[in-house]
Amino acid sequence: MSAQKKIKERLTQLIKNIYTSGACDQLDLETIQKIVLLNIMFTIGVPMLIVFGVTAFLRNNINLGVIENISVVVIIFAFFHMRKTKNYILAGYISSIFMMMLFLTLFITGGIENSGHLWSFSLPLFLLFIFGIKKGSIFTLLFLLIVFFILLIPTSVLSHKIYHFDFLIRYIGTFILITITALFFEYIRTRTNKTIEEKNLELEKTVRELQSIGKILQESEKRFRELSDLLPQPVYEADLRGNITFLSRSGYELSGYAEDDFKDSFKSISMFVPKDHKRLIQNTKKIFKRKKIGGIEYRIKRKDGSSFPVIIHSAPIIKDGRIYGTRGTIIDITKLKQAEEEKKKLEEKLLLSEKMEAVGQLAGGVAHDLNNILSAIVGYPDLLLMNLRKNSSLRQPIETIKASGQKAAAIVQDLLTLARRGVPGKEVVNLNSIIKDYLKSPEFEKLISYHPGINIRTNLETRLFNLKGSPIHLTKTIMNLVSNAVESMSEGGTVHISTLNRFLDNPLRAYDGILAKGKYVVLKISDQGIGITGRSIKKIFEPFYTKKAMGRSGTGLGMTVVWGTVIDHHGNLIINSSRNKGTTFELYFPFTKEKRIVKKTEFKLKNLMGNGEIILVVDDENDQRKIAFSLLNKLGYTVHTLASGEEAINYIKRNSPDLVVLDMIMNPGMDGLDTFRKMKEIKPEINAIITSGYSETKRVKEALKTGASQYIKKPYTLQSIGIAVRLELEKKNSLGFYTRQQKK
Repeated sequence: MSAQKKIKERLTQLIKNIYTSGACDQLDLETIQKIVLLNIMFTIGVPMLIVFGVTAFLRNNINLGVIENISVVVIIFAFFHMRKTKNYILAGYISSIFMMMLFLTLFITGGIENSGHLWSFSLPLFLLFIFGIKKGSIFTLLFLLIVFFILLIPTSVLSHKIYHFDFLIRYIGTFILITITALFFEYIRTRTNKTIEEKNLELEKTVRELQSIGKILQESEKRFRELSDLLPQPVYEADLRGNITFLSRSGYELSGYAEDDFKDSFKSISMFVPKDHKRLIQNTKKIFKRKKIGGIEYRIKRKDGSSFPVIIHSAPIIKDGRIYGTRGTIIDITKLKQAEEEKKKLEEKLLLSEKMEAVGQLAGGVAHDLNNILSAIVGYPDLLLMNLRKNSSLRQPIETIKASGQKAAAIVQDLLTLARRGVPGKEVVNLNSIIKDYLKSPEFEKLISYHPGINIRTNLETRLFNLKGSPIHLTKTIMNLVSNAVESMSEGGTVHISTLNRFLDNPLRAYDGILAKGKYVVLKISDQGIGITGRSIKKIFEPFYTKKAMGRSGTGLGMTVVWGTVIDHHGNLIINSSRNKGTTFELYFPFTKEKRIVKKTEFKLKNLMGNGEIILVVDDENDQRKIAFSLLNKLGYTVHTLASGEEAINYIKRNSPDLVVLDMIMNPGMDGLDTFRKMKEIKPEINAIITSGYSETKRVKEALKTGASQYIKKPYTLQSIGIAVRLELEKKNSLGFYTRQQKK
């Protein structure tokens, strides 16, 4: 230890000895506080009085100097007397009397700069604390009466009087106010100390009662141990201090401890996880009070640090009416907790499924209405463009309207996917081709334009398996995942897109359930972004849950479309994400042995022109009838429109159209399926094209089985309705191109 530190410690001890001089352990706390206060006043007051006395002599104030120096002598005497006798009362009286004399002298003489009266304001605080309310009030009143009489002495008697009568009023009022305040605080302090003393007595009584329980009930330990060792659940005993005094064999096996671990006062609380300590203590106190608390759930720590859930049934150990500890049984509920967790997960999935179904029903209805509205925005621009010159100033605005309508139709397609009604008929596709087409698309170029610091790297399997699916939804899935990956890297980075063939020898745990054994086409998209939190991973596929930039990234349906596409393609996915290290999505799609059909996509308007064939359009929406009429009429067909299935049946009885364009959903009255069946009964040779704002439903499939030739989805375009009608009328590929039937 350094010399400086030793000097510091000795100085600290010296100061402590001076301030606690006269105090001892036998005294109560309040007495010790008063002795310390007197010592502080002695050690501070003596030097100050010496300085004041010298100053008074230098200013020729002999009387004040004498009194102050006499006070020094008396205070020093009182200090050493209190130190020797351990009695502060005499020191308090001596100090108080001389303080009063000193303050009276200062009051009469005016002190330095006529400020002597200010010292007297501290007197009530000192007297009330040292002597208490009763004696302190008497001393204070005595001092006030003396001051009062001094102030009343005429100037002729007290030649050096320095105070006016109006000062009497102000001083007396101020002194009384300070005294009342001191009385109030002394009263509060006294009551508080009394309350603390009462509480201490209660606590001491409680401690004595607990400490008096010293003898533990003696039982036949051997018989009890043999019986408890036969039980599958551990049995334990603990004393009043929480020390484990007995644990059955199964308890050792479950916790990993050995019997030797409990020989040296092993505290039972150390076997519980920290967050259960407070609850354990509270419940133990209830048991000691003989309250029934039933089975309580805790987590117990094994010797290796791992923990497991248990339910403990406890009761007090009682003999001769006295409590000596606790005993109880421990039930391992690990398997029960696992079952509850699994049940909770299933309930969460059910709740999400119900939520998705409810939102999906709403989205489906909205999408149907939007499709009807969009028909005009998508269909009429084709007619207007056909009637405009190539250099017309109106061509660009109309093309913009058409493009906007098509974008809106794409959003409707997302809503239909959300409603579980949006997957068109599947075809054999190769995921590599879809990825390459997307990377050449305007949507991808727009995305990259917002994020110039992003690099895209592809690693595509050379001989990738085919899969059977919807190119539209697979494209949207790739687009949404790439968009998420790009936007997660605000500082730039690399997105990796890869495909591979994978054969699972064993089932693989995935995001939703288990991937069965078999061959899969795997799409893998990785980023180096901020990652996804565990909470967000559980919610990312919910409708409208998004943290992406609104206006650039969509409407919050992107990941819902991804999930819907995976499910509709009978696949599953795996998500791996680390905070600030990136996220990887692996999508698994079942492969197919079927071969792809190469399609020609040339389109010539002249090949769609009709020759006056009679087309009957049946739709409950007037706007839809007008659009279909305008498009087909422009293509050279003779078009008749009707508003219901009932009207169509009456029309068929009298007429023989070449083809019927029949809406599936018509309210009120007969829908498209029932109408087509009645038509077939009247004229078996009649044929129809089914249309709907929804995609292919069970009713649509039933109509196709009944004999309807095709299904097309609204909103109509000149190309979609023209191709469908022309193909049906010619019954062969006479247009010079091939197209698949469009289904939803």
